[in-house]
Amino acid sequence: MTFPTFSPVHCATWAPMSPNEFGCVTADGKLRIIDTSVPQQVSVTNVFLGDVLACAWSKHDSNIIVTGGSDCSVKVWDTRNMTSCLVELTGCEYPIRKVQCSPHHRSTVASISYDLTTRIWDWESSDRCKEIIKHHSEFVYGLDFNQHRPGQLADCAWDSLVHVFSPTSLHNLR
Repeated sequence: MTFPTFSPVHCATWAPMSPNEFGCVTADGKLRIIDTSVPQQVSVTNVFLGDVLACAWSKHDSNIIVTGGSDCSVKVWDTRNMTSCLVELTGCEYPIRKVQCSPHHRSTVASISYDLTTRIWDWESSDRCKEIIKHHSEFVYGLDFNQHRPGQLADCAWDSLVHVFSPTSLHNLR
């Protein structure tokens, strides 16, 4: 199957609880939700004025998808009502390169930004980040939660380093 977006795609991610649904984000500021069982039905939402660079589905709620973009914010969306985001998380100095939803905690999200930081957020408790980790000297480019060890993350950057770490803000969530 092929799905034209008419704009460069920065990220695509499958919905973890729906084998036919995926989301993708594009340079024209849009989030598209596509159901491969009904390919002619595509939900399109304008989420940023600039590029949307990242998206990730919640591992706990099939209706929650998180985006990050060139406006330096992380936005949490409910796919049942895409007219506005549930919460906008701000504080990054440069565009968000990647977002990841925790496999262990419903409202925990991690993001990486071109400001050389990895940030931990709890979107249900605050729109401000819980912790800022800055241990890279170049752009942070990759990020993932360890599915087997709650509270452990790995990030990597153009400085040729991969850091495996457990942010302090995730210790009391275990």
